[in-house]
Amino acid sequence: MKKYTKAKNSIVKNQGITLIALIVTIITMLILAGVSLSVLLGNNGVLNRAGKTKKIYDVTSIKEALEIEKGEIGIDRKEVNLDNYLEQIQNGEKAYDLNSTEKIDDKNAEIIVNDEYKFLIKDKENGDVEIIYEGIAKPGDLALSSSSGIYTYPTSGTFSVINNVSGGAISATSSNESIATVSVDGNIITVIPGTIAGKAIITVKSAAVGEYAENKATYEATVNNGTISVTATPYTGTYDGQAHNAVTVTTTPADAKKEYSTDGKNYSTTMPTVTNVTSYTISVRVSKAGYKTETVTKTVTVNKAAGGLSLSATSGTITYPNTKSITASGNTGTISASSSNTNVATVSVSGNTITITPKNVNGTATITVTSAATTNYNAKSATYSLTVKKGTYSVGESVTVGGKAFYVIGDNGTNVTLLYKSTIGTANWANAKSQASTFGSNLGGTGRLMTKAEASGLSNTIRYVGFEYWLADEQSSGKAWDVKEGGWFNPDYKWCTINVRPVLVISKSKLS
Repeated sequence: MKKYTKAKNSIVKNQGITLIALIVTIITMLILAGVSLSVLLGNNGVLNRAGKTKKIYDVTSIKEALEIEKGEIGIDRKEVNLDNYLEQIQNGEKAYDLNSTEKIDDKNAEIIVNDEYKFLIKDKENGDVEIIYEGIAKPGDLALSSSSGIYTYPTSGTFSVINNVSGGAISATSSNESIATVSVDGNIITVIPGTIAGKAIITVKSAAVGEYAENKATYEATVNNGTISVTATPYTGTYDGQAHNAVTVTTTPADAKKEYSTDGKNYSTTMPTVTNVTSYTISVRVSKAGYKTETVTKTVTVNKAAGGLSLSATSGTITYPNTKSITASGNTGTISASSSNTNVATVSVSGNTITITPKNVNGTATITVTSAATTNYNAKSATYSLTVKKGTYSVGESVTVGGKAFYVIGDNGTNVTLLYKSTIGTANWANAKSQASTFGSNLGGTGRLMTKAEASGLSNTIRYVGFEYWLADEQSSGKAWDVKEGGWFNPDYKWCTINVRPVLVISKSKLS
């Protein structure tokens, strides 16, 4: 029993030791694991040191390879310089990848090898070049939101840095500041268009920090000139004797330079003016730095004004052989005149005086006076309504008074004596005068009966023309005079009736 027990206890004891040992072992392994992870992964860990060692090895190997390249040059050339060295590493066989080459100036160049390592190549001017490792500069370590953009003057725009592994300070420069300039605010790069259109390369740099070399990324900015808005209104009007600006121009921007040309070739900043009647094209050229030059062409027009003309009278009557003059005034051109009926009257012009010369006829004519067209005025006409009265009448000539036909049987210069062509009925000595008076009234009081004295002066030839005719001798006698017989109507014949035609005396001015 004791042995068993001992054995049993031994077994129990051994079991207890085993459990404790397991726990201790686990704890020990965890501690060792912690130490191992720290050694493996810490800043000074095995893996980190291994990575650094690899980089050092890679850099050393690459630099040795780059150094060897100089020997290749020496085989064919007497000395090594920057240009032939760059040519060699670009074209020669090599155990590394040359990703980019940037010649900074005549003596310095930077290269990126194996998409990671950046070296400076310096021309030592003694038949050699110096190769200096600058640090890590992976292309993707510095990334931009875009590789290019288009800008229209004067509107700015931005792009941004979206990746900067090194954390180095960001800066940016433009390859042509006349085309575009840049400013940096944190990771935001602002492109400010210049006044010259074109393309500018914006180089964004992340400054060297620790093992990282300065890194670069480029952005192509295309700048277009702005557009000027131009409104040009040419002068259009009627001649008024005043000078007017040939065109009215407004622009956006308002301070754009304005130039004017009337031949499309020669331009001046002086605004042309227009006064006289004309029609021509004017070109307006508008320009400003940073904007596309705009040219517009318009037509300037000045129309003729209405001509001017007034006459001293607009109507009148002339008795042959008298003449009449009227005067033109306010005319804008040379005066001319014409008659609508040269059988009635003719006209002549001297300066502004129009002289009308009638013919010996009764009639009417329209005298048209014209002020000729000039450079700035249209022609203008005015009319004069003319009535011409005959000056002398021949015996036997026919005339009309009040719509009734008469023969002329006498002309004393002022008056004419007329014989009515038809009878007015029968009359005796008692009613002859009243019938004649009635006839005269029917003519509107135009004429009067011939007197005895006037009748006595008629020739015998005239007295015996046609039928018997008569007249009243003086208004107070109340008697009628027989012109044909040369005496009073015979009282003995007071019961007799005679077909008669009256004789009138009328002023020439009353005849038409």
